[in-house]
Order: sequence, then C-alpha cells, then structure tokens
Amino acid sequence: RPPLAPAPPPDTMADPAAAGLVEVRGERATSDRAEARLLRLAVQWAAMHSTDSIEDAATFPKACFGDVAMPVAGPGAPLVAEFSVAEYAAANKVPTEVGKIQLGEAVELYYRLPKTWARVDAGDLQAWRARRIARETIGQGLSMEAAAFVDAQVAGFAHKVGPAQVDRLIAEAITRHMPEEAQRLRRLAADGRHVTVGTGQVSFEGTVWVEGELDLADGLDLDAA
Repeated sequence: RPPLAPAPPPDTMADPAAAGLVEVRGERATSDRAEARLLRLAVQWAAMHSTDSIEDAATFPKACFGDVAMPVAGPGAPLVAEFSVAEYAAANKVPTEVGKIQLGEAVELYYRLPKTWARVDAGDLQAWRARRIARETIGQGLSMEAAAFVDAQVAGFAHKVGPAQVDRLIAEAITRHMPEEAQRLRRLAADGRHVTVGTGQVSFEGTVWVEGELDLADGLDLDAA
C-alpha cells in the first residue's frame, strides 16, 4: 500500500482566532531569537571594552578606555569601560542605567553562570528567564563559588524556575559558600525581631493592634498558645 499522506495543516483562514495564535507564536519565537542575539552582542561589546581589575584599568589610555572601568556584574567578572556603557545604551535606545543593567546581566551570565548561558546560546532558554536569574545573583553580590553553585542547581530547570525558588537557591549558596555573609544576614534578621503593642491607639471597641516579627519557633509557640 502507498504510505499515508500527512495530515493537512489546520485551515487557519477559516478560524481567525487560530490564525491569531499562530501569528503570536511566530512573533514570540522571533522575539526570543532577537533577545538572545542581543545578549550575545552585549557580551561581545563588554569583552571589547573590559579589563580584569581596577589596577589594570588604570594603565589603559583614556582615549581607549575612558576615565573609569566599572563593575557591571558580580565579583570575578571583568570590569567594563564607563563610556562603553553609555554607547551601548544609546545604540539600544535605552537610558544609560538600563544599558548598564543589560550589559551586567549578559556579563554575569557569560562569566559567572555559564551553564545557564549555554542554554540561552543554544536557543533552549528564553533570554528574559536567564536575565532574571542573573539579576538576582548580581543583586546579592554572590562570590564566584556561590554563583557557580546557583548556576549548577538552576540551569537544568531555568525554563520553569520562579523567583521564590531562585531566592531559596541563593540563600543556600550564601550559607554554603559565604559563611561570613550568612552570619551578617542572620544578625540583621535577629535585629529585626520585635513585638509592638499599640497601647497608644485604642479603638472604639477597646482593642489595640499588635505587630511582631519572630523566629519560627517562637511564632509556632505563640500560634499554639
């Protein structure tokens, strides 16, 4: 018998809603490819205007490197010439601070989150998802070891990870690889513990408000009581 012919594509012309969804999916795929390409271009631009340390940056001619080489990503990533940030932002039609953030996220991914970057580079992960992870690791100032831990843990499911999961991984990375920072954060958390009873503001019903922040164990005891 002759092989069966493939099923004809759905008649989207007869269904405007279906046609609209097909167009949306196509535009999304195009946009995802463009965003990944922008990340690659950002890394290339940063590499052309970068140095590994402030000491090295001080030796470069101003005509080539401007006045300052600034950090745009986490510890261990190259510094980037200040003037190049403004030029990149102008080319991308965004404010300079936004351009700095975009360059920083690209540099963070390439140099400190290579497993996550590899998925973006292969077209396997949307750029916005990877950038969101990079934004958090930059914001927390993770060491190279802590960033590598987050990268190893998150890369495999970065396509579906949420902010809360990333926060938990970062907290674990700090505990494992940045004990001094973990201790500092614990002290800050302890300083924030309090119970406040608003005796100065009594309602018409004769009640007052109570606000507090407790350790989990104390909170469970209070809840049980």
